[in-house]
Amino acid sequence: MKTLSISAAIAAVALSVLNVVNADLSKIVRVNPATQHFIDAQGRSRFFHGTNMVKKSFPWHMDVNNFVPSWSVVDRDIELMKSLNINIVRLGVHWAGVEPVRGQYNQTYLDVTQGIIKKFQDNGIYTLVDQHQDVWAAQLCGHGAPLWFVKSDWVTPGHRMPYPQKAPFAVDANGVPSDADCNSIDWSVSYLDYAVGNAFGRLYNNYDNLGDAWVAYWKVVATNYNALPGVMGYDLMNEPWVGDHMADPTLLTPGVADSRNLEPLWNKGNNAIRQ
Repeated sequence: MKTLSISAAIAAVALSVLNVVNADLSKIVRVNPATQHFIDAQGRSRFFHGTNMVKKSFPWHMDVNNFVPSWSVVDRDIELMKSLNINIVRLGVHWAGVEPVRGQYNQTYLDVTQGIIKKFQDNGIYTLVDQHQDVWAAQLCGHGAPLWFVKSDWVTPGHRMPYPQKAPFAVDANGVPSDADCNSIDWSVSYLDYAVGNAFGRLYNNYDNLGDAWVAYWKVVATNYNALPGVMGYDLMNEPWVGDHMADPTLLTPGVADSRNLEPLWNKGNNAIRQ
């Protein structure tokens, strides 16, 4: 009986220690360039085991009220993540959710996503905030950027999505092809389509101040999240494309787009986040 009691006591202590570790969330303050380690406010190197959470359609955030496998953040999800020793989530915070109308920021969306981050934080889970996109916008059979970003007259009718994969698709009043048509093409190959390159080119070239609008999005996001110790960093853009590769094929050369297009815009985004 004493052996059983001692074993039970050890198990209880181990569980208690585990709970302390799970709740031990110290803000990540820097990256050690020599070791490439993330360093927290107590000077410790932190290592992460995580997952992605991205809602790729309206309302652009996970369900916070009901358990929906793969699509929710409720207590049941948190317990599952803890059982898998997950201590970080890369959370999609869509530009389309933050700024559905140009110049008008959706505070409700920001509050909901902040609540998700706080829920993770309260359970010892860090968040990497991700401006998620795949093929940029709905008009391009993708998602991420707001509807107002892409204009149908940017390219000639014969060059619209998904040329040159296929002949241009029929679109609705917002210039968006049907799901059936979009699902008939390979989304990853779509980055090579004429209209996709054109849209990314306008972002990097700050056409109609669109690059500045992206920077402003990041400033708004960071203003809402920076005080949260659970935010360990910002992923400025998921899988960014090189730019207008049809106008300038040299952008497809490794390293060219990084220095010519991405770095200047990334520096602006970084500065906005740190203000």
